[in-house]
Amino acid sequence: MNGRSEGGAALVITILMLPVLLLSLALVADAGMLMLARQLAHTAADMAALAACQELDPDRLDRGELVLDPARARAVARNYAMDNLRSAFPGIDLTEDVVVTVGVHNPNPSAPGRDQVTGRELLHPTVCVTIDVAVPLRLFPVPGGRVWVWAHADASVVIR
Repeated sequence: MNGRSEGGAALVITILMLPVLLLSLALVADAGMLMLARQLAHTAADMAALAACQELDPDRLDRGELVLDPARARAVARNYAMDNLRSAFPGIDLTEDVVVTVGVHNPNPSAPGRDQVTGRELLHPTVCVTIDVAVPLRLFPVPGGRVWVWAHADASVVIR
């Protein structure tokens, strides 16, 4: 065989493989974006849970009881989460593309609570934050053009 006939085969293979290679590149780029989005959402959930754990009921604290104020803890967690998500995801609509769920648990020793996401037994006052974010994909085509990622974090108040 001479070099002339093999050159045409290489060109055909390259042309046939080019769409597969481009699609693979788009998949890798968007997968990286999804991993980053999940990390940013997880950081926002962590920060929100930690901030909300500071919202103790002052009257009960005066009596030596560790009890979270549920309304204040939920509001602080939601505000911290939204503020962090606003800076982490400047291009998305927070009213439609973000769902923040906050659970405040004040268990007592006779009736411990459970984290609804992890199932972990909660023995201390705990704030659980779950964040769902719709991340738009730029290169890889999916129905709807976006993929939902979620993150969960919790923080407890414990004195040792």
